[in-house]
Amino acid sequence: MRPVDVGSGALEGISARLLTAAQELDACGGGGPTSVDAGPWTSLITSMMARVTTAAAAVAEGVGTASQGVTDSATSYDAADRSAHASFTPGPR
Repeated sequence: MRPVDVGSGALEGISARLLTAAQELDACGGGGPTSVDAGPWTSLITSMMARVTTAAAAVAEGVGTASQGVTDSATSYDAADRSAHASFTPGPR
């Protein structure tokens, strides 16, 4: 397995993009119609819209959680990197 080196800037960018996506998706929550007139299918369409709205809210929450996870991982990664760097003292070869 090859080592992976990810800069903190890349992780911060990933986290920021995930957070923006979660916020934008969440902002869409109030943008749907308040009522539906679909004749005899009104109750079915209303039920379907409610399920889509609930699912979209869950996706937004999950993406927000992923953003926080990336931020937490970046913090941990940076701390481990600093600790490893500090434990190595250059010496004569």
